[in-house]
Amino acid sequence: MLIVDDIPQNRAMLVDLLQSVGFVVAAAENGLECLVLLDSFRPDLIVMDVMMPVIDGNETTRRIRQMPAWSRVPVIAVTAGASPDDEARCLEAGANAFVPKPVEHDVLLRAIGTQLGLAWITGRPAQETPPEEEEAALVAPPADEIEVLWQLVRIGNMRKIREQAGHLRTLDPAYAPFADHLDALARGYHSKDLAAFVARYRTEDAVRPAV
Repeated sequence: MLIVDDIPQNRAMLVDLLQSVGFVVAAAENGLECLVLLDSFRPDLIVMDVMMPVIDGNETTRRIRQMPAWSRVPVIAVTAGASPDDEARCLEAGANAFVPKPVEHDVLLRAIGTQLGLAWITGRPAQETPPEEEEAALVAPPADEIEVLWQLVRIGNMRKIREQAGHLRTLDPAYAPFADHLDALARGYHSKDLAAFVARYRTEDAVRPAV
């Protein structure tokens, strides 16, 4: 798997995601680096940012399609422009699929699965209790810990979220059910559920009076 993106944080997030589900991953910071890496790394699929310096993603895809050895490699275009025209330009350049930014992990993984013929097996959240029961059962960590989690959720760093869940277990055994639920959501890459879960406690902490 080859990740092509000029923003270091974006590359790191996607590398972390794809390595965690078992892919061997390389990264390039622009289209020229991508073209240079093709024959040495030989990716099965390319995740291609569109807006990049040197050679942008659409032009890079066009050049790849002109290379006999790489004309059929799946390319998933990712871009902050999410209009139908943006998608049409990417597909016209030769991309096989289009994923808007900010990249939702489950959307990207579904696109990868479609292109590579994979069937994902994901863990279900550990707790299936209704929201009101969950509210009563879980003891949330302090506001500063919730804020750390919120920042990790925003960038989609599932590995760090799972590490933070482990950290919470060491802080106080009372946080273990909260940490277990958090860990299960991150392990299954349930990005939307994670955001909703952490946001709920973050909102509560924001309005909680100081003691």
